Amino acid sequence: MNVVADALMAAVGDESPVVGTRPGNTGLDSRCRSEALALGAVAFCGTQAAKWLVAQASPSTDTGSPGLGGLEVDPGRVGASYRSWTHLRLDGAAFSAFDPSSGFFRSRDGWVRTHANYDWHRRALRAVLGLDDEAGRREVVDAVGQWSAQDLEDAVTAAGGIAVRVRTAVEFAELVPPAPLLTSVPGARCGPLGPLGRRARVLDLTRVIAGPVATRTLAALGMDVLRVDPPQLSEILAQYLDSAAGKRSAVVDLAADPELVDDLVRDADVVVTGYRPGSLDRVGLDPDALAERRPDLVVASLQAWPAGSRWEHRRGFDSVVQAACGISAIEAGPDGIPGALSAQALDHSCGYLLAGGILAALGAGRGARVSTSLTAAAQALLALGPATPAGEASDDTAHLETVQTPVGELVRVRSMWELPGVDSRVVPPGSSTPTWS
Repeated sequence: MNVVADALMAAVGDESPVVGTRPGNTGLDSRCRSEALALGAVAFCGTQAAKWLVAQASPSTDTGSPGLGGLEVDPGRVGASYRSWTHLRLDGAAFSAFDPSSGFFRSRDGWVRTHANYDWHRRALRAVLGLDDEAGRREVVDAVGQWSAQDLEDAVTAAGGIAVRVRTAVEFAELVPPAPLLTSVPGARCGPLGPLGRRARVLDLTRVIAGPVATRTLAALGMDVLRVDPPQLSEILAQYLDSAAGKRSAVVDLAADPELVDDLVRDADVVVTGYRPGSLDRVGLDPDALAERRPDLVVASLQAWPAGSRWEHRRGFDSVVQAACGISAIEAGPDGIPGALSAQALDHSCGYLLAGGILAALGAGRGARVSTSLTAAAQALLALGPATPAGEASDDTAHLETVQTPVGELVRVRSMWELPGVDSRVVPPGSSTPTWS
């Protein structure tokens, strides 16, 4: 029994039994119960994926689609998938995880967590700190040390950058109340998909980890996933490669081409958004407007902070949410330096539970408004209580594969579930035509 999977099944109104989990460990060791969160999210997604595949199988054709038992959760593969970044290699080279301006820094009266992996966030942070592009980590340490933690959080946030004061769970709860791990509001009936209709079409308007994990999961199940990125904000190559399997990719200025937006939305079955609330409003792609315009559409949205909260419009990433919500304080080392989970467990869990919510809606033949947040995942994780040791993970190398891509030889973690005949190739960023197959 997994309380996370049970809560997610209840959120979509499904009383079916959850797919089984094989014996083994994920190796997601931490003081928080990352393993329980991960296995619950993946089991929920696997249950909905299995039901979707069975429903889509033609009665007159042996498609090889597995039933409920065929999509068992493999803890070893879950652990490898959640640690995918550590295994990613391009032509033998690993990727640097964080910019020198990112991380935990001691202020005058506490700790601050910054995130500066994207150029625009790095520039905003350094402008507040009075540093130029040449300044190294030592200079960042010295500059942060001149600030109070709250003042720096406020100043960097106002400047469009990302910095949060490291809080306890109690302190954060006073700012942002608990949010539902998954919400799913049904809409109108949708048209036929599958062998008697066509492949489901997914418009992917996400970036970084959580949203792309959700859409990569849908692509692994045979859906036509079209990722669209803006030309102004280029994605980090490693972030793209880690979740690009089976997707098409286009770079489009949607604000300059409203007719294209109309065409893509009109013929889509699913739209997944992962940008900060308000970012897509000007091009008519905010989730509420989409749901009102197309009640038969599955509109799935992911954000860092809960909808309706005082922090809703703030920028945020997994590591930042961990710091703000109290996880980093729990994971602190003996020296008092705040810590982090052993993997980006909030990101990956949100990706799988959002994909599961989308599959549940499609399987029911209805449009829906499906949403979650990294904060909700953090709150659910904390509610599980302290962890017991997860035990040693199986050898992650058993879950890796080497594939040739247009940008080089890529070592990556295999898909959580692999189906015969589903294309998992990687296309170069922006190389696809922004139309449906």
